[in-house]
Amino acid sequence: MKKRLIAIATLAALPVVSFAGDATVSGYVDVTYSNNNDKSEFVSAAEVDIENKLSDKVSVRVDTDLTLDGATSATIEQAFFAFSAHEKVTVLGGAFNNPMGLEKEDAPDMPAITKGQIWDILNGQTALEGNNVAGVAAAATVGPATITLGALNDLGGADPEKNSFALVANVTPIKGLDLELGYVTQESTDDLETAGNVVDVNAVYSIAGATVSLDYLAGENIIDSAVEVGLGYAITDKIGVYGRYDVVAYEADVDDTTTMTLYASYQLAPNLLVSAEYHTTDESGDDDEAAGLEFIATF
Repeated sequence: MKKRLIAIATLAALPVVSFAGDATVSGYVDVTYSNNNDKSEFVSAAEVDIENKLSDKVSVRVDTDLTLDGATSATIEQAFFAFSAHEKVTVLGGAFNNPMGLEKEDAPDMPAITKGQIWDILNGQTALEGNNVAGVAAAATVGPATITLGALNDLGGADPEKNSFALVANVTPIKGLDLELGYVTQESTDDLETAGNVVDVNAVYSIAGATVSLDYLAGENIIDSAVEVGLGYAITDKIGVYGRYDVVAYEADVDDTTTMTLYASYQLAPNLLVSAEYHTTDESGDDDEAAGLEFIATF
């Protein structure tokens, strides 16, 4: 449940443990079971990540998602190069995870089985599947902060002649406290309305096994504001619990949407995590309840 650094610089600094010229392979298998009023089902998914560093300055990474839900499919999640232009500047180019927001995409990095509403909003604004973006970015260490600037394809594809521009700042002012401010521009047209320009501010504080998180997002259109609060605690080095509450307010005359998540996990083995979750959604007065189990095996 510890928040991982979200700046693009973190993506670019992934460790390479093989000899130069050899690719490193990692990934995970994700098996989930969900039960609600509509269905009861198992779903299997996997990810294979390949990274190669042929020189001290340039590395290349490709992440491939595999889904096995009745029809086998494979999609590219990330495909980018990272160039160390300076000891404090990294340039990234290609398709990569959206640097904005608190929650990450991959199952091993998530604090629960399901994602929060803010991640869903960001994912809904990006044309690429899985809350990913395409373009170039530069991350620089400026004093205690990491500043990331990105020139991207228009997020939602509303105007292919235009580009989106992103600014993300990460800083750890004191031990255990991670702060992030993100802002991205986005076109909005009459035939394809988007949230427009989006700002996201989040904070995570960890101390003595406990983690408290707060995420706030506001959009220029559609989304008035969204707030997510999370609380996690590592009972032992193998047992963890987590709770999340989030609410989204819309510009239109629509009721707020609220969700609540309760989650517990157990580390069966160093590379196998099992977890259980109870999730409720209140949308326009309609309550929806669901329960889930998940097994995550990493390699």
